[in-house]
Amino acid sequence: MIRERTIARIFATVLLIGLICVGYVLLTQPTGMIAYQTYEEPKQKNTMSEEEVLNVFETHWEEVKEELIILEEVSKEK
Repeated sequence: MIRERTIARIFATVLLIGLICVGYVLLTQPTGMIAYQTYEEPKQKNTMSEEEVLNVFETHWEEVKEELIILEEVSKEK
């Protein structure tokens, strides 16, 4: 049978491990937050205007639209 002293030692060991983990998280968290706040994402250099995006979309849409019509005709023939 397990004695009370053994149970107390197991509890103290688990509690100590838990406190070490919590302390580690608390000590390392501010460093991570500072690194996150000071890091700036690089700005995109090659951005397209709205008109260019619409032109590209329309040209690709016409190509896809023709393919869709072809697929539709093939499925009607069957």
